[in-house]
Amino acid sequence: MVSIPPPTQPQSSTFPQPVSRQPILALSLETFGLGAPVNAQNSQNANAAPASGDTFQRAQQQPTATIPINPAASPQEQLQAAYLNAERARNEYLQLANQLNAQAYQSQASNSAALPGGSVAPNGFQAPVNAPQQAQQQLQDMQALQQQQQEAALLQQQQAAELARQQAEQQMQMQQAQAAAQQPNMTPPPGNPQDLSFASTDQLNQMIAQSPNLQDKVNAMAELSVRGQGNAMTYDLLKQTAMADTSTIPPGPEQQQANYVRQTALWTLGIMNAIQNAAAPTAQLPGLGVISQIISSQNTDPSVKVAAIQALQVMNRPQDPIIKQILNQAKKDPSAEVKARAQSALAGEVIPLPGQTPSPDATMTPPAA
Repeated sequence: MVSIPPPTQPQSSTFPQPVSRQPILALSLETFGLGAPVNAQNSQNANAAPASGDTFQRAQQQPTATIPINPAASPQEQLQAAYLNAERARNEYLQLANQLNAQAYQSQASNSAALPGGSVAPNGFQAPVNAPQQAQQQLQDMQALQQQQQEAALLQQQQAAELARQQAEQQMQMQQAQAAAQQPNMTPPPGNPQDLSFASTDQLNQMIAQSPNLQDKVNAMAELSVRGQGNAMTYDLLKQTAMADTSTIPPGPEQQQANYVRQTALWTLGIMNAIQNAAAPTAQLPGLGVISQIISSQNTDPSVKVAAIQALQVMNRPQDPIIKQILNQAKKDPSAEVKARAQSALAGEVIPLPGQTPSPDATMTPPAA
């Protein structure tokens, strides 16, 4: 709707003044089927003062129905509909206020022309004595109605904004679910939890990295040992697992299980290097630096150091200078078990790969529980 300008009035009038609207509002209303801009003839009729006796009746007319908000519409369409409802209500309030303004102005003019006691004025019109009071009451009624309708429009806008926010959240959740569905399945195949022969390398990596079950980690590393193949992420995960600090775990079964996971990671590193990196120079073997750090550490459990030496024996490079340097360091370890294993490795004892005949006292078995 277009605001109706008021008649000329004194500067002391306290009635609300209309605010001109931009043409885009009329276009938006017409687009939504709510009517077109008022033409010149209608504007002239709107500027004319309302006829006597029908002003208050027009002021009490109910506002036109608001635009229903379609829950299925997009958040932008719902917000636009709520905005149009508020604009329509505002324009109606301004029009009603202009009508009351015109009526009050007529009443003041008539009252000023009346003689004391309500007698006939020189212009021949009878001035109603209570006209200002009636106009004031009408204005108060209209102000109360305007307040109620403004609160209703504000509540409707808030509800539309909340609905739009909820729909945006639902849309974001759907997008996240769709993105998650497009990610590769990292869950091992169903069936026997120890039968991972059909699991991909990425699935086995996922088990090592995220499974809270230590046995699942061991099973995944055992499957990688059988294959003798992995990717860069596999080597990184094996090195991280082998370097895990278990010294803070109280001695007992829990610490033994955690150390066994570290031993399995070291054995897997040795097997994969022996198969996948057989032709690579010793200095470029993944995990060799981790093995050296474990053997040099003072806080590492002797069983983990023995597994590190066994990983070197699996690589089957007993005469390599780098391997010998690490074994000579292990030969100085305070643990008798570590010393004995290092001396055997320096003497040329190796551990064959799976499927080969193992040498005596070179089997990789978990510690007794």
